[in-house]
Amino acid sequence: MSMWKLVPQPPREGGLTFDTGRYQLTPGCALAADDAAPGGALPLPTGALVCLSPRGHKKVTHWRWARGNIGHAAQYLFKCWSFIIATEQQLAEQEASEEAPHHSSNRSHQHLTPSPRQRLIIDRLYPRQGAAQIFGGQPWALKTMAVMNLSVAWAAQRLPACSAQWSVPLRALAPGDGDLFFDKPRSAWRLAAATLRLSLHHTGMFAGERHGHYIGDHHASSPTCNAKTKAGQPCGHAGSGRGGAGGAGGAGGEGVLVGVLLRGRGSESEGRDWPHAAAFAAAVNADPPAGVLGAEVFSLTARRSNETSTPSLRLQAEAVRRYAIIVSAHGSHSVGLAYIRPCTVLLELLSPTWLLPLFSGLAVSAGGRAFFMHSAANVSEALGATRRVVFGGFGGRVVSRNAGSFNTLQPQAVHATLPALLASHRRCLAGEPEPSVPMQDRVPTFGGNAFFDESVRLDPAACLTCEQPVGSGADEDGGGACCDSLNARLAYAEAGFACEHCLPRFRQLPSGNASCPREYQAFTCWEPLTKSPPVSRG
Repeated sequence: MSMWKLVPQPPREGGLTFDTGRYQLTPGCALAADDAAPGGALPLPTGALVCLSPRGHKKVTHWRWARGNIGHAAQYLFKCWSFIIATEQQLAEQEASEEAPHHSSNRSHQHLTPSPRQRLIIDRLYPRQGAAQIFGGQPWALKTMAVMNLSVAWAAQRLPACSAQWSVPLRALAPGDGDLFFDKPRSAWRLAAATLRLSLHHTGMFAGERHGHYIGDHHASSPTCNAKTKAGQPCGHAGSGRGGAGGAGGAGGEGVLVGVLLRGRGSESEGRDWPHAAAFAAAVNADPPAGVLGAEVFSLTARRSNETSTPSLRLQAEAVRRYAIIVSAHGSHSVGLAYIRPCTVLLELLSPTWLLPLFSGLAVSAGGRAFFMHSAANVSEALGATRRVVFGGFGGRVVSRNAGSFNTLQPQAVHATLPALLASHRRCLAGEPEPSVPMQDRVPTFGGNAFFDESVRLDPAACLTCEQPVGSGADEDGGGACCDSLNARLAYAEAGFACEHCLPRFRQLPSGNASCPREYQAFTCWEPLTKSPPVSRG
């Protein structure tokens, strides 16, 4: 029998992010180029906010995948949303300061609304397709764009003067080149608020949630789902199930609800779900650990793009926010984790040859905590197998993801993790830090294969994670020695990714290849983020 291991993921604080301020302006700005804002940032745009599909072979490949996979589509849409929200927040703060310059209060937590601006996305790979064909016409992607008020523009379309063009950054997804979805939790919270059409509290909660209720309370009295839940059977799509005060895991409830998120129907789901999900839910309901109210099995999305039975995004968001702990096998059905309540804990189940905790990263970037389980001898062995699969043929990738890796994960093994997951949830609610994760259990953020060199992995100056000592360098105000490492500089030069405390220093770098680490001068680091699309000017 395989021995499954529980591994915590580092929390978001001080972690990996991407630079939403690294955009290019179209002509017509009132400020000259030499009037750039302090800190190396560009002047704020007064025209449209434009997200560009990426360039470069690696990035174009993932853009093609996004036409048929909602997980890859989410990588672009959630990042585009982060850019829009961050830029609009800056614009709103600027407008507010101009209207009342004598007021210098901190507006970082206020939901200021700037003057309306167009929100556009330009597909540079398929420039002649209509708006309904972007992302392959997937209903989930089109619905999400509607919530974001994001429209498709032609590549040759004239843009408003002083528009900001931001190329959506992407990395290779492999260990050592990990990706993420949101620049910060507040961006995810704003998306949930837009989806649910509710006012957002600065904590990321909505009305009632801070008092132990969940927002989908009008779905709480489903007798059919109550009976199914007690038997450990699936409750169907979003919005069904029991709930109430205890369901939200708030301060006043009986306990928290645990949800097991399934992929839903479709041939791609064959062998990729956890087959013991219903048995686990039944076991939890029969003998819930202290602090746990019960468990449910649920799904959010239909797997085929032409199915019409997928619930609305609003119902999906309501369903996800019922749970304080969510168990899910790796897969694109987990994009709904973008709507989680702050401090929700995800347990992602991973194949020993596909150790890519991508959706753990989604949960963390949305303000939650995350763990993963795997059955390899150790993380290093699984990372090596994963890199071989990722950089192998496409067929190998499909087989690895569909290998039925979760058959040996018994319900009692996941049941035994619930006390640790619940403790993490409570620490997060209390604002307490998570215990440090040993380097041998890490999936590296930077460095690629350097992780396999123990002398590099254990060297703080190598900066393979964002938790290296900040104050250990000669320039503590600039982020510390970690920000001088080759791995950190290359991640920013290639795609704008950085540890949060390194961003101020990196923003001072010159554009173009002058910003590349010397060892990579032959590599066109900056091109995907500075080349303009073929925009008509005049």
